[in-house]
Amino acid sequence: MIRSDANRDSAPLKAQILDRQLEEKKWLCAFQQTAMYLPIKEGASYLPLPCSGFQVNRVRSGEEIAKWIEITSEAFAYHIDHIDRVVIEKLINDNTIQILTASQNEQVVACALLYKTGDSIGVHQLGVKKAFQGKGVARRFMLEIIAICALWQGKFIVLQASKEGLPLYESLGFKAQFLIKNYKKS
Repeated sequence: MIRSDANRDSAPLKAQILDRQLEEKKWLCAFQQTAMYLPIKEGASYLPLPCSGFQVNRVRSGEEIAKWIEITSEAFAYHIDHIDRVVIEKLINDNTIQILTASQNEQVVACALLYKTGDSIGVHQLGVKKAFQGKGVARRFMLEIIAICALWQGKFIVLQASKEGLPLYESLGFKAQFLIKNYKKS
Protein backbone atom coordinates (compact mmCIF):
# COMPACT_ATOMS: atom_id res chain seq x y z
CA MET A 1 0.00 0.00 0.00
CA ILE A 2 1.38 3.40 -0.93
CA ARG A 3 0.79 6.09 1.64
CA SER A 4 0.19 9.61 0.43
CA ASP A 5 2.01 12.52 2.02
CA ALA A 6 -1.34 13.70 3.41
CA ASN A 7 -1.83 10.42 5.30
CA ARG A 8 1.77 10.43 6.55
CA ASP A 9 1.49 14.05 7.70
CA SER A 10 -1.74 13.35 9.62
CA ALA A 11 -0.29 10.34 11.50
CA PRO A 12 1.22 12.39 14.39
CA LEU A 13 -2.08 14.26 14.84
CA LYS A 14 -4.03 10.97 14.89
CA ALA A 15 -1.60 9.58 17.49
CA GLN A 16 -2.08 12.68 19.67
CA ILE A 17 -5.85 12.33 19.46
CA LEU A 18 -5.65 8.64 20.37
CA ASP A 19 -3.31 9.42 23.30
CA ARG A 20 -5.77 12.03 24.59
CA GLN A 21 -8.74 9.65 24.24
CA LEU A 22 -6.91 6.88 26.11
CA GLU A 23 -5.94 9.27 28.91
CA GLU A 24 -9.56 10.47 29.20
CA LYS A 25 -10.60 6.82 29.70
CA LYS A 26 -7.96 6.51 32.49
CA TRP A 27 -5.36 4.61 30.47
CA LEU A 28 -1.75 5.66 31.14
CA CYS A 29 1.32 5.16 29.00
CA ALA A 30 3.30 2.56 30.98
CA PHE A 31 6.34 2.75 28.70
CA GLN A 32 7.28 3.52 25.15
CA GLN A 33 9.74 2.13 22.67
CA THR A 34 11.11 3.20 19.32
CA ALA A 35 10.87 0.78 16.39
CA MET A 36 14.26 0.80 14.65
CA TYR A 37 16.02 -0.91 11.76
CA LEU A 38 19.54 -1.35 10.42
CA PRO A 39 20.15 -2.37 6.79
CA ILE A 40 22.87 -5.00 6.43
CA LYS A 41 25.07 -4.04 3.51
CA GLU A 42 25.87 -6.87 1.16
CA GLY A 43 29.58 -7.65 1.07
CA ALA A 44 30.39 -5.51 4.12
CA SER A 45 32.39 -7.01 6.98
CA TYR A 46 30.65 -6.85 10.33
CA LEU A 47 33.06 -8.94 12.36
CA PRO A 48 33.93 -7.00 15.52
CA LEU A 49 37.45 -6.83 16.86
CA PRO A 50 38.19 -9.59 19.38
CA CYS A 51 37.65 -8.59 23.00
CA SER A 52 39.57 -10.50 25.62
CA GLY A 53 37.27 -12.57 27.83
CA PHE A 54 34.08 -11.73 25.88
CA GLN A 55 32.23 -14.58 24.18
CA VAL A 56 28.80 -15.08 22.60
CA ASN A 57 27.22 -18.54 22.70
CA ARG A 58 24.09 -20.05 21.25
CA VAL A 59 21.89 -21.59 23.96
CA ARG A 60 21.59 -25.36 23.47
CA SER A 61 21.05 -27.06 26.86
CA GLY A 62 18.68 -26.91 29.81
CA GLU A 63 21.40 -25.39 31.98
CA GLU A 64 22.03 -22.65 29.39
CA ILE A 65 18.28 -21.97 29.14
CA ALA A 66 18.16 -21.55 32.93
CA LYS A 67 20.98 -18.97 32.76
CA TRP A 68 19.24 -17.15 29.87
CA ILE A 69 15.98 -17.04 31.87
CA GLU A 70 17.81 -15.78 34.97
CA ILE A 71 19.36 -12.87 33.07
CA THR A 72 16.15 -12.07 31.17
CA SER A 73 14.16 -12.04 34.41
CA GLU A 74 16.66 -9.74 36.13
CA ALA A 75 17.19 -7.38 33.18
CA PHE A 76 13.47 -6.90 32.53
CA ALA A 77 12.22 -7.26 36.12
CA TYR A 78 9.70 -10.00 35.45
CA HIS A 79 9.41 -13.69 36.21
CA ILE A 80 9.52 -16.38 33.53
CA ASP A 81 7.50 -19.34 34.77
CA HIS A 82 7.63 -23.07 34.01
CA ILE A 83 5.23 -22.79 31.06
CA ASP A 84 7.38 -20.07 29.48
CA ARG A 85 10.47 -22.22 30.03
CA VAL A 86 8.84 -25.13 28.15
CA VAL A 87 8.17 -22.79 25.22
CA ILE A 88 11.76 -21.51 25.27
CA GLU A 89 13.09 -25.09 25.35
CA LYS A 90 11.18 -25.81 22.13
CA LEU A 91 12.68 -22.75 20.45
CA ILE A 92 16.29 -23.93 20.64
CA ASN A 93 15.65 -26.33 17.75
CA ASP A 94 13.78 -23.82 15.58
CA ASN A 95 15.96 -22.82 12.60
CA THR A 96 14.40 -19.32 12.49
CA ILE A 97 15.46 -18.56 16.08
CA GLN A 98 18.78 -18.13 17.85
CA ILE A 99 18.81 -17.79 21.62
CA LEU A 100 22.09 -16.22 22.72
CA THR A 101 24.07 -15.44 25.84
CA ALA A 102 27.17 -13.32 26.23
CA SER A 103 29.87 -14.09 28.78
CA GLN A 104 32.53 -11.86 30.26
CA ASN A 105 35.44 -13.87 31.70
CA GLU A 106 33.27 -17.02 31.63
CA GLN A 107 30.42 -15.39 33.61
CA VAL A 108 27.14 -15.14 31.68
CA VAL A 109 26.20 -11.46 31.73
CA ALA A 110 23.75 -10.83 28.86
CA CYS A 111 21.02 -12.49 26.81
CA ALA A 112 19.17 -12.01 23.53
CA LEU A 113 16.83 -13.79 21.16
CA LEU A 114 17.03 -13.44 17.37
CA TYR A 115 14.05 -14.28 15.17
CA LYS A 116 14.40 -14.42 11.40
CA THR A 117 11.40 -13.75 9.18
CA GLY A 118 12.30 -13.61 5.49
CA ASP A 119 15.08 -11.05 5.06
CA SER A 120 14.53 -9.43 8.47
CA ILE A 121 16.02 -10.51 11.77
CA GLY A 122 14.39 -9.22 14.94
CA VAL A 123 16.46 -8.67 18.07
CA HIS A 124 14.38 -9.43 21.16
CA GLN A 125 14.99 -9.73 24.90
CA LEU A 126 18.42 -8.08 24.75
CA GLY A 127 19.26 -7.67 28.42
CA VAL A 128 22.34 -7.23 30.59
CA LYS A 129 22.70 -8.23 34.24
CA LYS A 130 22.38 -5.16 36.45
CA ALA A 131 25.94 -5.49 37.83
CA PHE A 132 27.29 -5.25 34.25
CA GLN A 133 25.09 -2.44 32.92
CA GLY A 134 26.89 0.73 31.85
CA LYS A 135 30.16 -1.14 31.21
CA GLY A 136 29.94 -1.56 27.43
CA VAL A 137 28.52 -5.09 27.50
CA ALA A 138 25.39 -4.19 25.48
CA ARG A 139 27.50 -2.44 22.80
CA ARG A 140 29.90 -5.38 22.55
CA PHE A 141 27.01 -7.84 22.41
CA MET A 142 25.20 -5.82 19.73
CA LEU A 143 28.34 -5.73 17.56
CA GLU A 144 28.47 -9.52 17.79
CA ILE A 145 24.72 -9.77 17.07
CA ILE A 146 25.09 -7.59 13.96
CA ALA A 147 27.86 -9.91 12.73
CA ILE A 148 25.68 -12.98 13.44
CA CYS A 149 22.78 -11.42 11.50
CA ALA A 150 25.04 -10.66 8.52
CA LEU A 151 26.32 -14.27 8.50
CA TRP A 152 22.71 -15.47 8.80
CA GLN A 153 22.09 -13.59 5.53
CA GLY A 154 19.59 -11.09 6.87
CA LYS A 155 19.08 -7.85 4.96
CA PHE A 156 17.61 -5.89 7.87
CA ILE A 157 17.91 -6.00 11.65
CA VAL A 158 14.84 -4.73 13.47
CA LEU A 159 14.23 -4.04 17.15
CA GLN A 160 12.24 -2.02 19.64
CA ALA A 161 14.48 0.29 21.65
CA SER A 162 13.74 1.48 25.15
CA LYS A 163 14.54 5.08 26.06
CA GLU A 164 17.71 3.82 27.77
CA GLY A 165 18.83 1.73 24.77
CA LEU A 166 18.05 4.33 22.10
CA PRO A 167 21.46 6.13 22.20
CA LEU A 168 23.31 2.81 21.80
CA TYR A 169 21.29 1.74 18.77
CA GLU A 170 21.54 5.17 17.16
CA SER A 171 25.34 5.09 17.61
CA LEU A 172 25.41 1.70 15.85
CA GLY A 173 23.55 3.14 12.83
CA PHE A 174 19.99 2.02 13.55
CA LYS A 175 17.30 4.32 12.16
CA ALA A 176 14.09 5.19 14.01
CA GLN A 177 10.83 4.28 12.28
CA PHE A 178 8.02 5.07 14.71
CA LEU A 179 7.10 5.25 18.38
CA ILE A 180 5.31 2.41 20.16
CA LYS A 181 3.37 3.31 23.32
CA ASN A 182 2.24 0.64 25.75
CA TYR A 183 -0.76 1.56 27.87
CA LYS A 184 -2.21 0.19 31.10
CA LYS A 185 -5.44 0.92 32.88
CA SER A 186 -4.91 3.25 35.84
